[in-house]
Amino acid sequence: MATFTRKSSRDMSPEEWVLFKRAWDRLNETGRINYYAQVHADMAEHTMAGMVHGIPGPRGNNLLFLFWHAQILKALEEELNQAIPGAILPYWDALAEPAGPPALSDYAPAVRRTGAGTWPLSRRFSQTRLNPPGLPSGPDFAEFSRVLESGYHNAVHVYVGGSMNNMATAAGDPLFYMHHCYIDYLWVQWRLNQDAPSNMPPSSTLLRPWNVSCEDVYNSNGYRYYAVGAAAPSGQVATPRLVGDSKRSSPPVEMKIEVISPVGMPLAMPLLRTTSSSAGTVEEVAPSTSTYPNGLPMYDSAGRKLCHCGREFNHPRKYT
Repeated sequence: MATFTRKSSRDMSPEEWVLFKRAWDRLNETGRINYYAQVHADMAEHTMAGMVHGIPGPRGNNLLFLFWHAQILKALEEELNQAIPGAILPYWDALAEPAGPPALSDYAPAVRRTGAGTWPLSRRFSQTRLNPPGLPSGPDFAEFSRVLESGYHNAVHVYVGGSMNNMATAAGDPLFYMHHCYIDYLWVQWRLNQDAPSNMPPSSTLLRPWNVSCEDVYNSNGYRYYAVGAAAPSGQVATPRLVGDSKRSSPPVEMKIEVISPVGMPLAMPLLRTTSSSAGTVEEVAPSTSTYPNGLPMYDSAGRKLCHCGREFNHPRKYT
């Protein structure tokens, strides 16, 4: 099993950016970036959509949001490393680099379709300052996932705008994966602080289209995160477990996750919210809306599910 290195976009060397771009270009030339963009778009039309992207009310939740996106990151990382050994997929914190990584300021290659032709990428970067809510520090995974998705995650997609603000095109932009690497980094830090997380999805739940389980992602997705400024492999090591599935007959295989911090600097989760209300519960954050990122409604007036393109939910789709 490969161990992937994930470091901040601020710590990437010029040589590492060259390797990343070469690997991205190779995948793009063969239509693989378009494939991943279509896989992501398809989750708006699939029966799993309500668990991969938050849908308010009884129609769904976002329990698979972090698991599913961790798996698409892993799948892409494997292909990037096969294309160019040593290519690194960094994480990008929009609060620290609000205009995006400087190395990508003039890098937004049009996405090549599997057959012929391309479709363009665009970024607009809002002039409005990002001000997402903090994250809950308690053990409730469903609450953490909901606030992370509806808060920081959604805010960055809207802030970047353009292709990133449309579910059908977002995953064609390298920034999409760097943004989600940072989302995953926040999740890892939350896990390192939990002894017994609650409200987890069943470990046997399969993540399409890969048909790997939540347990596979949680326990077998090896990677090493480097905090900003960290350069040497020394620091905190943890082995979190997937909990909450009473039907599992045997414990999962533990996964070693390393988060390497600069010498003498403690790890701290950015955006971490530790305050509570007078009633002793974490303050509520408004749930995500019932519209897709492109502004189209998720449901018609009769409550029927709509696709992100405005057509009926299960219309035929091809990954081309």
